[in-house]
Amino acid sequence: MSCVLAKKAKKKTTEAENRLGVLLSELRQKRKLSMQKLAQASGISAAYICRIESGERHPSRELLQTLADVLIPETNQADKDELLIAAGFAPTNFRNFMGRQDVLTIYQKALAQNPLDFRSYIALVLSLIRSGQHEQARTHINEGMQRFDDMVQLQALMAALELSKSNHEQAIRFQEEALRYYQLEEKKERLNLTYTDLLLGLGVMHFDRGHILSYARMRAQEDGDQAAALAHGEKALLSLHQACRVFQQSLEIDPDDVYVLDELARVHFTVAYNQVGDQLKHSQDNRLEHWRSCIDAFERAVCSKNKQDLGYHALLQSTAFLALAYSKAGDFKQAWFTISVVEACLPNYWLIHYVKACHFGLKILNQHDGQRTGASEGLFKESLNALEKSVLISDPHNQAREEAALDPDLEPLRIQANTEFRLIMSKREQAV
Repeated sequence: MSCVLAKKAKKKTTEAENRLGVLLSELRQKRKLSMQKLAQASGISAAYICRIESGERHPSRELLQTLADVLIPETNQADKDELLIAAGFAPTNFRNFMGRQDVLTIYQKALAQNPLDFRSYIALVLSLIRSGQHEQARTHINEGMQRFDDMVQLQALMAALELSKSNHEQAIRFQEEALRYYQLEEKKERLNLTYTDLLLGLGVMHFDRGHILSYARMRAQEDGDQAAALAHGEKALLSLHQACRVFQQSLEIDPDDVYVLDELARVHFTVAYNQVGDQLKHSQDNRLEHWRSCIDAFERAVCSKNKQDLGYHALLQSTAFLALAYSKAGDFKQAWFTISVVEACLPNYWLIHYVKACHFGLKILNQHDGQRTGASEGLFKESLNALEKSVLISDPHNQAREEAALDPDLEPLRIQANTEFRLIMSKREQAV
């Protein structure tokens, strides 16, 4: 039967009923590909593609991803996820808690397709919390309390509610209860949730607490309150180490879980910033050990066979953090290589320019003890130029100003180049 006849035979199928076929056809036509050309590029027969578009066939997730790889640019994960959702599959990065609008849209589309998809529901809630949209998160949590009735799901929602209020200890207790109820559940498949999903959430709660305490430590240090800085730092380390243990527990179950690898790397990143000790040398050794652990985890994440699951933006951010971790560990050559590759691909990415500023700031600290001399003047200029470019790039996620005010890597600029530093901080963002 020809494709035209097949489509006529399926004329009773509405666009809503065959959303996948409609989307696939639109994407193919947008790329100006015939079914035959798409078949040649994907290794799937033209007849089968015709039947998918007409609604006669429902492809497997693997086959659909093959088609998506041909039709959709690698950077456009949102469109790939929309195709998966239309076919009734979970979006690729449903566990991405980055809080970006594209990620939030993915969850919303998944829930529009299946309102009882708890996996996407709790991911949406946690993503809203991480992006600071606490009121919206609480609205969804309250709705979820009415929509879901299993104890595992309710405990996870209660944990998220406490997290949205920064009641970390209570949030952690509720999440641990969810894990216990999950182990007792006989029909786990009906929950649309895995044990590692819950472990990921628990680790995120410990991490969030440690991250908040880390910023409190940095602010106390900036204010010259060393006692408070030490107290905040010690509490931060306790939470961060607990997050490490939870993520390691999850990796024992699934060593290739790229989301957990990415979170673990970010925990090591934060731990290394917060190492405290009575002896300076001991503290430096600890930091170096954590930077090496951080590098290992980030390398495993960005080189993972599942790296695309992180989503384009999260993967970019992790690669930028990897570059900074190289610099923090003193591997300036590898750091510069990584920075250069990312900048060549994305010259207007604010974070890579910020990392470049820190890279030169660390070289000043390591090679010139933070002093501005004739020998270090070139490094100061490079750092200031990179910071200025980062600050001026218009991006709703640009945190260069907030970070630069406290970042220890940029201390030479704040002290030795204070006039230039303050001038950069006063400049307005420009659309680039």
